[in-house]
Amino acid sequence: MSDAKLTEKQISMLRLIHRSPDIGEGWRQVSSVLWPHVLKQRHPDLTEIDEPLLRVRITSEGEAVMRYAL
Repeated sequence: MSDAKLTEKQISMLRLIHRSPDIGEGWRQVSSVLWPHVLKQRHPDLTEIDEPLLRVRITSEGEAVMRYAL
């Protein structure tokens, strides 16, 4: 995991992903309108993306950050 601090926008993106409905195995569906924002604001160590299906999920490291730091 990188040592880069999370920006406020990345924190907001993690919270948005976390509160979105789980469509299976932790994946959250993203609209095509929001997708560019997800790509720009996601933290690569804390999120995983499935670009062809416009889905995102929080990694185990991201879940730990959500649980203990946000």
